[in-house]
Amino acid sequence: MNRLGLLGSSGRMGKLIDQITQKDFFNQAQVCMRVHRGDDLQTLLRPGAVDVVIDVSLPAVMKEIATHALQCQQELPAFVIGSTGWTEDGLSDLKKLAKKTPVLLSSNFSVGVYTLNKILKDHSTLLKKLGYMPVLVETHHCHKKDAPSGTALSLQKSLQPYSPQEIQTHCIRAGEVIGDHEITFYGSADQIKLAHSAQDRSIFARGAIEVALWLASLRKHSKVSGKLLEMTDYFEHLSLK
Repeated sequence: MNRLGLLGSSGRMGKLIDQITQKDFFNQAQVCMRVHRGDDLQTLLRPGAVDVVIDVSLPAVMKEIATHALQCQQELPAFVIGSTGWTEDGLSDLKKLAKKTPVLLSSNFSVGVYTLNKILKDHSTLLKKLGYMPVLVETHHCHKKDAPSGTALSLQKSLQPYSPQEIQTHCIRAGEVIGDHEITFYGSADQIKLAHSAQDRSIFARGAIEVALWLASLRKHSKVSGKLLEMTDYFEHLSLK
């Protein structure tokens, strides 16, 4: 049985991950530690406490854990990190941590979003050569603080790896929209649209749990890649099964 620790367990996504683990993954994993705001973060690093930490909190919280983890000599849990808005300094800590234990960082654990990114990586260069200009519009609920969203940033990078910030991007924060991302390639006489619309937050929670199970397996067999993993690495693993 894989032991999971939840960082950000009192939030909307944390609660959903907890519920889905109990309902659909009860024979593979158990949430045995839930960390709330104000709790001692280092409890997640105690030997034998958890196999994998799923982080759906804020970068500052996970950065604090990473700082402590880098000073630890004992075996560490693996980390699935879903928080967004990381600075270069924070990412540097995660990359160092990835040399000690499996760490995967993703703004979105949806299979659909991964597929959308793959399509953009494979075809956007050709479309731009043909004269099409990409414009990204992303919509989220009015409570979301970051803009552009982490998913939008990943789409920008898929569209234009070397200067993603140059992609024209429009952010809408309204209502209770879970997450819509649409890319329109504007030509002189036509348009090509690609879009993903999340209808249920469970797709993100389920994806995070499945990634956690994969990292638990890597950790169990002492397979540490030494690099900060992405969803691309997870899907490559699935294609090889």
